[in-house]
Amino acid sequence: MLLDVFSADTSIKNPELDKLDYATYAKHVAESIVSNAPGEGIVFAVNGKWGTGKSTFLEFIKTNVKAAETAPIIIEFNPWWFSDKDSLIRGFFDTFSDELSKETDCPWRLIEDLKVLCNLITSIKLPSWYGRIASVLNWTLSQFRNDVPTLKSQIKNAIQRYNKKFLIVMDDLDRLTSDEVIEVIRLIKAIADFPNVMYLLAFDKEEASKAIGHRLNIDGHTYLEKIIQVPIDLPVLMSDDLSNMFISSLQAFLSRMPSVNFSNERWNDIYHQGIRNLITKPRDISRIMNALRVNYPPIMNEVDLVDFIFIEVIRLLYPSLYEVLRNNPNRFTGIEEGHNKQSAQVFHEEWLKKFEEDKKEILRSVMELVFPRLRSVWSNYVYSDQDEVQWRKDLRICSMEHYPIYFKFGVPTNQISNEEIRTLLAFTDSIEFEQALLKMSEGVMPDRTPRIRKVLIKFEDYVSDIPQQKLPMIIKILLNLSNEFITRDNQQAGFAVITSEYLVPRLIWRLIKEFEGDREKLLYEGFGLTTSLYVMFSIIDRIVEEEQKELNWFLNTMGLRGIVSRKIDELAQSGTLICQRRLPYILNRWEKISDINEPINWVLGWIEDDRNLLSFLMHFITPVSSQTLGSVNVHMSKSIDLKAINHYISLELIITRLNTISKDERLTQDEIEVIKLFNSSLSLSQESVIST
Repeated sequence: MLLDVFSADTSIKNPELDKLDYATYAKHVAESIVSNAPGEGIVFAVNGKWGTGKSTFLEFIKTNVKAAETAPIIIEFNPWWFSDKDSLIRGFFDTFSDELSKETDCPWRLIEDLKVLCNLITSIKLPSWYGRIASVLNWTLSQFRNDVPTLKSQIKNAIQRYNKKFLIVMDDLDRLTSDEVIEVIRLIKAIADFPNVMYLLAFDKEEASKAIGHRLNIDGHTYLEKIIQVPIDLPVLMSDDLSNMFISSLQAFLSRMPSVNFSNERWNDIYHQGIRNLITKPRDISRIMNALRVNYPPIMNEVDLVDFIFIEVIRLLYPSLYEVLRNNPNRFTGIEEGHNKQSAQVFHEEWLKKFEEDKKEILRSVMELVFPRLRSVWSNYVYSDQDEVQWRKDLRICSMEHYPIYFKFGVPTNQISNEEIRTLLAFTDSIEFEQALLKMSEGVMPDRTPRIRKVLIKFEDYVSDIPQQKLPMIIKILLNLSNEFITRDNQQAGFAVITSEYLVPRLIWRLIKEFEGDREKLLYEGFGLTTSLYVMFSIIDRIVEEEQKELNWFLNTMGLRGIVSRKIDELAQSGTLICQRRLPYILNRWEKISDINEPINWVLGWIEDDRNLLSFLMHFITPVSSQTLGSVNVHMSKSIDLKAINHYISLELIITRLNTISKDERLTQDEIEVIKLFNSSLSLSQESVIST
């Protein structure tokens, strides 16, 4: 049924399920693609705003293309997964070569030439730990770079002789940055402009034009016109199309409910005067139905369905208004008292004026229907106590007794609810998932615990329930956000036994354990996204311990040594390695995977500057707990790990330099504090001086 397709915000693949009149036009486009006989290749581009159904339109086109007798070979390529120019090119050629290798009659030489071309035009090199073989192969590749045009011509001729057409589909271009959009276009026109190869793209032309214009300082529209031979605009969505789609979805959803508290009269008023005009694109419907599917059943016997649908529409499409509602129950529930009317008018006009003119009247009208108190504020209508009793009996949101139930996912508590996590995991779009996760993790709980800790702990309860196809997306997003989450946690004062430094890598590790696909590729791509060396090494340590492997053997076998070493080198050379949390742990792991002199040399080079020495010492501050005999109170203090420091630099040298540095009047409070901690830790140690 339609709900099954849209509840997870996925595109429709079967044209028979079309509710937006896309299928017929998609069939005509598919026929044009099949009948096309390109010489040097051709580019089709589907233009539409984000969330208007471009992916569904593409699926309809592909379905019709596949059904044709002379269908081209369809190759799907998602450039969003690649972070830079070289990885984009390599990803494209890998995908192209893999699809060609599935064709039994494809010349093997064509596949090999594509791989060679890829290596020649990317700047990738074999890691130095390959030894002499790396030097020989890298030198060999460099000798052939000047022959790229010759090799390209050879490939073009081979594709032409192969006499088969290809359709390369690229969706989700809306998700790319301006630089990434330009690299994709360059890939299509400058590198992969092969004969018999057609491209089918999908993006928002206006946004892409702005991005290109801003990045290259040119007319973005003109630039795209030179690239795209066949522009295709999505059919205009009429209000009735969206309305029919939403009503069909809602009916399918309600048919699964045993019973609902539903008023047809109130629904007709609220839907036609408000909800219908607030929904503007198919993705709105997808998100609303997804939210209803997760959030309504647990409280279906405690709320009015019409009010609940409305408040979910507001929560998802007008979050600023939702926050006003959530934080001001006394302004929207019950009946209005005359002596407060003037201040009430000022309050409600304030939030209303923030919306565009075409939405103001819609919101004013529908809000009066849902919250009768507003009708008294904006007119002279008077309600009685008996009306309030009836609202309470009908489980209406305008009743103070039932109002909090409608906002149970937004009410701050000391726990993260199961519903919140289920709502989060219902997102399949990576951008929506990331934004929802960031929003959920903001701030602190009433007990002052950072929300991110509670989110991570609750998230773990759902690890085994996450579909396999969603795991890579979630793992990569968590790796990408790992440093931000740890920073958020550590901004809160106090000592904690378990913080996000422990919880983030543990959650990612558990998700990786659940993944049944190519873990090597997942780790390689995921580690490329994270900026936290601690998280990366912590995950590696957990896997090594779980599988009872040796660290260096694991890195070599999984092909991860290169990216791990590259991450460290980049941070060390940029001067930002010192900013990494848990630096002593990172330095220890660095020693294990490289020559011990590498981290020591970095330390010695870094601390040549006096202020840098102090910043280095700050990383070795550790919490110390003590308890007086007979007391239940635990005293927390700080110390410096002298033994760990002495591994990299002589304490005698530090003592001498601190004697001089301490006289500098420009020292910050933190720098003064670390000098005091060093001296106090030294005096408490068994030996007054430790030398190497």
